[in-house]
Amino acid sequence: MDYPHLGLVVPHDTGSSIWKHKRIQVILAAILAIVIVAFEVDMRLSGGIFEMTKESRFAGTPFLNASIGVHVLLSILTTISWIVLITLSLRRFPNPPIPGPFSRAHRFWGKFGMLTMALTGITGIELYVIGFAF
Repeated sequence: MDYPHLGLVVPHDTGSSIWKHKRIQVILAAILAIVIVAFEVDMRLSGGIFEMTKESRFAGTPFLNASIGVHVLLSILTTISWIVLITLSLRRFPNPPIPGPFSRAHRFWGKFGMLTMALTGITGIELYVIGFAF
């Protein structure tokens, strides 16, 4: 059985595909960590989100403030869940990785992380539109 995964199809029935999944996730986590740190540094050097959105017609409104709050909450939830999942997975799966007792929890929290990541992306687009485009 194949599962779509970030635009890739990752076969689920062989040991080598689990190894590929592990490598892809660790590489994505490293890249995203660098991007997030760069984004946060830029955000702080620019005076923060409220300074950056002060020209928006939604500046100071409950709508923009709530959008920022929801986006930040989802971002934090996603980051924590992904860090915990990767850390636990690296500790609980053998090397090379094979299915085991942790597989069910790994699958659940992986899907949870993908959902929160998608919602973070959607709220990020919304925040860009109302904070910068209008």
